[in-house]
Amino acid sequence: MKKIIFFLLITILTIPLFACDNKNNFSSNLQLVEAITYSPLENIAIDIPTEYKEEMGNYGILTYKKNNASIIVTSEPTKKTDDDVAAYGHYALKQYSDTFDKLSDIEEIYFEVNGLQCKVNQFKYIIYGEAGEMDDIERYCYVGYIVKDGTAYIISCVSTVPTFEYNKIGFEQAVKSFRFID
Repeated sequence: MKKIIFFLLITILTIPLFACDNKNNFSSNLQLVEAITYSPLENIAIDIPTEYKEEMGNYGILTYKKNNASIIVTSEPTKKTDDDVAAYGHYALKQYSDTFDKLSDIEEIYFEVNGLQCKVNQFKYIIYGEAGEMDDIERYCYVGYIVKDGTAYIISCVSTVPTFEYNKIGFEQAVKSFRFID
């Protein structure tokens, strides 16, 4: 009987160790599921990691959430001055800069997604809390932009700072999976 209890105890204590170890293993082979998002202008789809759950967010925007991370896909018409992805990304970063109290660790990344140029702005932002009333809010963003025919498609991925590197793999895969549905 002591051997059985000892074996069960060892098993119960080691399972969390393996679970924690796997959580920190940055595998690029996440399980993904297609998420179809209907923007006001086009039908588009991206692949979302399976652990994210679909929720209706503020203003009726479909949001994919997992604990301390989220992915949102939106679109908007571009202005004539920001009709290419580089210009739109610059415009969007300025908007973020005007919105948040502090932007830092800014990185720009370019790659192609299904034949379209994509720009990613990766950055950390801080919203200062009221003294004594509220803590500061600090998050990392990985925001992808694709511009086509006068429309900017925005894939906004946000995570807490401590979990960003873990979540970034799913964010990258979601942005790189962007496609139009015929």
